[in-house]
Amino acid sequence: MAESEIEIALSARDASHALEASARMPPDVRVRVSIDRVFMSAATSVTDARHLWRVALLNERLVAEADPARTDLLMMLIT
Repeated sequence: MAESEIEIALSARDASHALEASARMPPDVRVRVSIDRVFMSAATSVTDARHLWRVALLNERLVAEADPARTDLLMMLIT
């Protein structure tokens, strides 16, 4: 499958977690983060790449917005 670049808009809520989420992407997926957008390059379908991004971003938001007493447990579950 040919590699394609995907552009995904970020909400204000998601923008603060985008850098952390991009660091957790698999090594074969390249991610560039701007202020309000994410650009991904991967040799996968657009649907799969968007899904992968949403999962990584939601995991980061879950940890960031969790009760501080549960943060360590959540980090163990998502890594």
